[in-house]
Order: sequence, then structure tokens, then C-alpha cells
Amino acid sequence: MLALDEMDSAEIGRYLVTQNAIADCAPLTVAALGGGVSNIVLKVTTPTQCLVLKQALPELRVEAYWPSRIDRALREAEALRIVADYLPNGVVPEVFFIDEENFIYGMACAPDAATLWKEDLLAGNVDVQVGAAAGRLLAQMHAIQDPAVKERFIDDEVFWQLRVDPYYNTTAEKHPSLRPEFAHAIAQMKARKMALVHGDYSPKNMFVLREEEHARSVFSTVARGLVPRSGLGVGGAMKMDSRVRGNDGVDAPPDNLAGEDDGNCANHILLLDFEVVHWGDPAFDLAFCINHLLIKSIVNAHVQAEYFQSAAALMAEYRDEMQGTDWAELEAETRLQLGCLMLARIDGKSPVEYITDEPTKETVRRVSRFILQDQPATMDDVYAGIAGETAN
Repeated sequence: MLALDEMDSAEIGRYLVTQNAIADCAPLTVAALGGGVSNIVLKVTTPTQCLVLKQALPELRVEAYWPSRIDRALREAEALRIVADYLPNGVVPEVFFIDEENFIYGMACAPDAATLWKEDLLAGNVDVQVGAAAGRLLAQMHAIQDPAVKERFIDDEVFWQLRVDPYYNTTAEKHPSLRPEFAHAIAQMKARKMALVHGDYSPKNMFVLREEEHARSVFSTVARGLVPRSGLGVGGAMKMDSRVRGNDGVDAPPDNLAGEDDGNCANHILLLDFEVVHWGDPAFDLAFCINHLLIKSIVNAHVQAEYFQSAAALMAEYRDEMQGTDWAELEAETRLQLGCLMLARIDGKSPVEYITDEPTKETVRRVSRFILQDQPATMDDVYAGIAGETAN
């Protein structure tokens, strides 16, 4: 099997020619993209093209032993192609090729003008509209209710390998008093097989693009002179009772690309990293994303209210889109998963890299215990609890 990190630029060029991804003898540059622990990710540029190559690692690059199936890269590529047929144009990158033998796929690059939402949030640049757009996009994905999609992604082994065991089981072992709460959260996820779950719905996997730049996005097939791909034979888009509907034709403009156009420059989300995709509990995605906002509200307490507003906007937009959902049940489940995930990002196998001091870690632990043991009745109560823990 080929290993991308052991190939030089010339070898990668020849490989891409065999995949019909670039022209023969095209000059190229190769750069490793950082930020992940589970994949080899390379950016390849030629005078006319830009693509990203991705290959899953059999063992994640963390201190603790953390193996996972390498065929998850193929599953991710397939998911990108499938959801592209259901979501508005341009919210996921085009997949150029899938190499099943070497567990590699190639996709379009993010636009140069796009900014990574995680970087904006860590810098304290909190745009509530982006939170709202993330909520709308998540609702669009969870609204897909095609039985064929469910069948393709009902296998959740990778989710257990990359999320449940390293986040929930590992953390529960370090906090014996919270084992019942973690066990309950796991049982809920096993029972609530309701939607197509991204599994890594995080600001690190979302690029933000302003309206005026979106038309020039290299996520578009137009940049490579390609024709938009036809259907995958998955069947018509069947959705929950949601206001969101995909485009009927390839020439139609995007509905709103997870960003309402209110006359100003709307924000658009470009979503990546579907390697943990599965049919499961939609509350996990909600909690996973909100967790990142709330942990950053502890780190950047001077703009804490803005993080709370973004989380609230995400939840509100999701709720508005998913009309007909039992919201009280979903929100309660989201709070349960949130408490587990918040503690896991301190004491699990994949702690957040931007919290290194013990006092801040202990603050996150106290908030997690508050959510899991005191069981606040609403998200507003969660925000109030965080504000109380961080008040000086």
C-alpha cells in the first residue's frame, strides 16, 4: 500500500496522473496540512488546479494507543459525494477520485479567502451569524431520511473507535463517580439511531466564506472545467419535517448555503471531515459543536457572552429548521452529551491543545460535573453555570 507521507513531489505527481486528477507533467507543489491526528493530508497545487489528498492512519498520533480502521477514508469520500446530492451546492468539497486500493481520495481545496472557524473563535472573533449558519447546515444534514443513506452508514464501528471509546470510556475511567452518567449517555446513543450524524461537527472542520467570495470558491467544479456529477443511485432526498430543501437542478443557485442573505454579506459554511459519519444520535453533533464554543468561552472569558450567543443561535436555527422534532427530548439529550464531551476534551484521549494550565482544566471539569450531576434544565442554565465558574 502506498504511504503518502513517504512519497516525494515527483512520485505524487505520477500517482495523480494515474488517477486522472492532473495533467501529465504538470508542475506541482506539495505541502503537508497540519491540525489533524488521524490522517495524512497533503495540499497539491499546479498552475491551474488545487486539490487535497487524504489517507487515514491506522493509529492516531496521540500519546495513548488509539487504533482505527483505515477504510474510514473511503467511507468519508463516499459520504462527501452522497451528501453533495442532498445539500445546497458548494457546502462540501467535490471529490475528484477515490483510490480504494490505497485508501486515498482527492478533493477540492478550500478557497484562499475562507477562514477556519476554529481560528476565528480562538482569536476571540465571534460572529453569531456563523453559529446560526452552522445550525442551519446541521439541520439540513439531519433532515436527510433516505432509507438507502441509512443503510449505507448504519455501521458505526468507526464512531465507537474514534469517539465513544476514547472520549466516553476513557474519561469515565478517570472519573469513577461519573460512570453512571457516561453509561447513560452511551446507552442513549445506542438507542437513538435517527439521523445521518457527522461525528466531528467542529469549528476545526468548517471554513467560513463571505458572500462576495463564494462565487469564486474553488470548491466549485467550475474551477476545473468539470461537469457536476450525476446522482449516485441512492434515491430521492427524503427528509424530516424541515424547511430546508435542496436544489432541483445543477444550474440553480444555492438555497442559502447555510447562510441567510439578508442584504448584507452572509456567511457560508464549507464543511469537511466526514470520517466519523454514521447513522446515529443527532444530539451528538449538536453537543459536539456547542462544546467547542463553550470551552472557548472559558478560555476567552472576556468575550464570553458572544460565545453563548453563538451557541444559542446554533440551537435556535437548528430548532427552526427541524420543525416537528421533539425539542424538549433532543435538548435534554444534547445537554447530557455536552457534559460528557466537555470533560472528555480535558481528560480523554484527545484533549484540546489550547488548554494547558491546570486552573483552566479544573474549571472545565467543574462545569462538566455541574451539567452531568446538577442537570440544568435549559441551555441558558448551562451558560449561567459557566459564567458563575469563570467570574472573577
